[in-house]
Parts: sequence; C-alpha cells; structure tokens
Amino acid sequence: MSSPMILDGAEPRSRATDPVTSVDAGRKADLNGSQQQALSFLRDQARTGAETWTLRWFVRRITSCLEDLQAQGIEVRIYSPERYRSAVSELAAKGLIRYTGETFVIRGRKHREWVLAEVAA
Repeated sequence: MSSPMILDGAEPRSRATDPVTSVDAGRKADLNGSQQQALSFLRDQARTGAETWTLRWFVRRITSCLEDLQAQGIEVRIYSPERYRSAVSELAAKGLIRYTGETFVIRGRKHREWVLAEVAA
C-alpha cells in the first residue's frame, strides 16, 4: 500500500513518510529547467516528424542526443532519467502533453503513447 501524498502545492510532490532531507532535496531540483528542456526537445522532435512517442523512447532519445552534444564539446545539462520521467508527468499535469489513449507492448510491458497538446489540437 502506498503512502498518501503531501499536497501542499509545492513541487515535486512527496509522501508523508518521506524523510525531510529527501523532501528538501526534491524541492531543490531544477524542475523548470528539466521541464523546459523536455518540452523544447519534444517540440524539435515533432517538427522532424516524431509527433507521438512513448516515455521509454523519450528518455533514451533525449539522453542520447544530449550526450552527443557533450561529445562535440557543447555544454548542456543532462538530467537523470528519473527527472525526465517526472518532467513528462509534470508537463501532462500542466496540459502541455497528452496521453493519446494508445498503448504499446514493448518487451512485455505496456507503454503509453504521448503527444504534445499543441500538435494534438
């Protein structure tokens, strides 16, 4: 059974049983930076034809693209896969991306298909 979430309006959300140090660390995360980076990346991908995507594809693709930029000597910040997954959830809560209603099974696991809200409109 999961613990109830603390809904004090702060992001990221936390559980009542989370240690204070974990809550504090989470609240120091660069939420806006990771969300903006994710949204910019998804908009770029949509312009090149990748209008829908799964979370698994997104995390692997953004990390790979940013690592390629770093290898070329371009300074970019790469967030953790967990931060990117959270950013997608946060963007969905803001209405900037949407679940299409489609799911795909990849290696025995279901994956939701997502789309930018501006592309779906």
